[in-house]
Amino acid sequence: AAVSSFGISGTNAHVILEEAPASADPVRPAPSPGSEPVVWNLSAPSEKGLRKQAEKLAAFLQEAPDLDVYGVGHALTAGRAVFGHRAAVVGRTREELLAGLESVATGQPSGDAVTGHAGDTGKLALVFAGQGSQRVGMGRELQGLSPVFAAAFDEVCAAFDGLLDADRPLRELILGAEADEETLAQTRYAQPAVFAVEVALFRLLESLGVRPDFVAGHSIGELVAAYVAGVWSLPDAARLVAARGRLMQAAPAGGAMVSLRVTESEVRASLEALGVADTVSVAAVNGPRQTVISGDTETVERVAEQWRAQGHRTKKLLVSHAFHSAHMDGALEEFRQVAATVRCEQPRIPVVSADTGQVASSEELADPAYWAGHIRRTVRFADAVHCLRNEGVGTFLEVAGHQAVVQQIEEILEALPAVSEDVTVASVTPDPHGLVGALARSHVTGTDVDWPAWYTRTPATTVDLPTYPFDHHPYWLAPHSPVGDARRFGLADTADHPLLGALVTPAEGEGLLLSGLLSLRTHPWLADHVIAGTTLLPGTAFLEFALQAARAADCEEVAELTLERPLVLPPQGAVQIHVVVQGADEQGHRALAVHARPAERDGEHDHPWTCHATGVIAPAAPRPPHAFEWLPAGTVPLDLADAYSRLADDGYTYGPAFQGLRAVWSSGAEFYAEVEIAEAQRADAARCGLHPALLDAVLHVLALDGLADGGSAQVPFSFTGVRLRALGATALRARLRRTDGGAAITLTDSAGEVVADVSSLAMRAIDARGVVPLTRRPLHTVRWVPLATEAAADGASLDAVVVRVPAGDAGRQAVAGVLGEVQSHLAGDGRVVVVTASGDAAGAAVGGLVRSVQAEYPGRFFLVEAETDCEEEVLRTAVASGEPRVRVSDDGLSVPRLTRVTQDATATADPAFGPEGTVLVTGATGTLGRVVVRHLVE
Repeated sequence: AAVSSFGISGTNAHVILEEAPASADPVRPAPSPGSEPVVWNLSAPSEKGLRKQAEKLAAFLQEAPDLDVYGVGHALTAGRAVFGHRAAVVGRTREELLAGLESVATGQPSGDAVTGHAGDTGKLALVFAGQGSQRVGMGRELQGLSPVFAAAFDEVCAAFDGLLDADRPLRELILGAEADEETLAQTRYAQPAVFAVEVALFRLLESLGVRPDFVAGHSIGELVAAYVAGVWSLPDAARLVAARGRLMQAAPAGGAMVSLRVTESEVRASLEALGVADTVSVAAVNGPRQTVISGDTETVERVAEQWRAQGHRTKKLLVSHAFHSAHMDGALEEFRQVAATVRCEQPRIPVVSADTGQVASSEELADPAYWAGHIRRTVRFADAVHCLRNEGVGTFLEVAGHQAVVQQIEEILEALPAVSEDVTVASVTPDPHGLVGALARSHVTGTDVDWPAWYTRTPATTVDLPTYPFDHHPYWLAPHSPVGDARRFGLADTADHPLLGALVTPAEGEGLLLSGLLSLRTHPWLADHVIAGTTLLPGTAFLEFALQAARAADCEEVAELTLERPLVLPPQGAVQIHVVVQGADEQGHRALAVHARPAERDGEHDHPWTCHATGVIAPAAPRPPHAFEWLPAGTVPLDLADAYSRLADDGYTYGPAFQGLRAVWSSGAEFYAEVEIAEAQRADAARCGLHPALLDAVLHVLALDGLADGGSAQVPFSFTGVRLRALGATALRARLRRTDGGAAITLTDSAGEVVADVSSLAMRAIDARGVVPLTRRPLHTVRWVPLATEAAADGASLDAVVVRVPAGDAGRQAVAGVLGEVQSHLAGDGRVVVVTASGDAAGAAVGGLVRSVQAEYPGRFFLVEAETDCEEEVLRTAVASGEPRVRVSDDGLSVPRLTRVTQDATATADPAFGPEGTVLVTGATGTLGRVVVRHLVE
């Protein structure tokens, strides 16, 4: 391939790229499926976006069951940017990984699916575990997966060749077929084994970009920390570790170590009280209430028994010697001499000492006496963790052959005051699954991990991942309900009803008024109700208005409600709703009417009200609910697979908010249905008596039945005997029984308790002539009104240049001629009168030119449209009026005025300008002298 660069200064550069030589490294065979842990990393700028990405990826993978899980992880790592909100799913099988992915999508991560935010998590510390974390076979599986770990492990094991008093090399003691736990547990082998595995794990972390700010260790783990920090070379470190293990193994036997769930101060006080402080030592302080004692077996057991008697937990450690006690005194001098022979360097990484609980100086780390005393003195592990936290460490990674101190770190941190919840603690061990899980937990909270370095094997196939699911945020302010606190305006509220905002109780009379404001912006779900191509307020919404009015008037029943005229919801603007309730008659019945009109923002309130529904509410006599048997024998389920497609074909275009029909059964003249409100409307449904979309879904059964019988689209016409017995339903069971011209409906919840019943519902076909949209803005038209002006004096001079445009002239030539005349008279202050023939196309074009000139030179140019002969006297009168545009007809002079079209006025298309719906656009550009005349027909 060639890369060329052409600079604007004339310098050109051409680079020829040759094919790279074949790699000499052998290709690693792919592990068997399910044997290799895989991590799927996701990230997004927001938590919502993260969940969306997990959801989209899960759906994609469900449709592609043959994709290799390793290849998916490789693609997610190599082909995606890393954002602040992160998730990581760890697993070995497709099922495990998909389950974790779905838990992230639902916002409930658990187990091997972790989420977090990469904020200011602080610094990173690696804490190396001590003796006791070794296990036979540790690292065997990881060696097959990580060439870096395998190489480092083999290198460290080889450094101990000839240093251990063993019949096998260190590698065989750990991984050999004859390796056993009892042999490996011997201190002379355990400490080199711990050192080898932890150093190899450190090299692996290093290759993955994990760079610690601090290192620390527990007992032998501190020697690992010092080595990886650069204090010693590998041969010197191996000599130290081998000598340490050998000398500690050779110490007098017969000692014991016990861990007590007691504070250090309490333990030391008890040792003094028992008089055994000289023979029993505090070997380690591993936590606020975790203290280890070491010494003669009999004495240590006596101390432990005392604490057990007081109800404290104790645990005897499985060790061969009493480490960090007087039993180690015989090893100190010889080890000091060995330590004096090694070369020490300045540490590249700060080492926190578990001997002093502080950051160790280079002088301390180079002092042989420090390392000799390290065998004898108390391991102050808790102090070391305190120090790390005080230094700003927010992520603690234990490095061990087997999990050993991670719980102690967590316990220490929990006891600290005001510890941030963002602190991350994880255990890095040779177990591949646990290793990847620990890296994943630290990565999601902000630790830099070079994941491509983990995916060292090239996947079998390239995975084309789905595109990033954008988390949309609207630029404009989000729609909000205009309903405020009605009490601020001296009104009663309506219990936060989503459709009605205020209740008015007049000072005189017994009436009530409920009001609301509806629009497709504040109630976007209403746009999902389109009948015969028009967005209509559902008839069930009028019933909800009536039910709310009945509650406000202490009535129990909507005795009847007739929908007289559909209410068209405009695409822009809002509609005012008034529900007017009259006073009660002798039987307690109240007349009700629902009115609507366009809502104005400019303070105009002169639009007429339109009555859309009338009815009666009543405090009806008690009536038992119409309970029914759910799905009696003989009911047959109906196929709803294409139900809403069939409804749409016949004029019922329902969006998601109104597609609530879930199942339907038929039994002769009766139907049974299950309906459910859409998730987005559940909050509104809880604030309604009976949400319009939920009840409307019930009526879809009747619509489907009507279509099956060859009928046409129908809408509710009247409701009779409606009682609401429970509020805020989000799911219903319904029984619909066909009657002459309608249906009786009973609604229950899933338990069979009646929610509402309708004695009778009548339907009617849609009458397109009755569907008249409310116009938000009034229409205006140009009307010619008589010109009231005194006639010009006889004999007076016109004092103006008259330019006449004969009827029938070509438009372009007429405009060009008038333009020349106009331009020649622009200088000075003379007046020009342009006379055109009314209704003439060329005259209309010239009129557009003259009106443009009038805007720039007011009072100097006049336009006269003549329907009859226009003598000079008439022109004098027109100019004397000062009107820029005058029409001359047999009836005299008239001028144009913009007039509102009243409700009873009609407007017809002018045949001179084409058919109805034609728009004539005229105009001229004075500088170019051209006119553009076009007919725009929709």
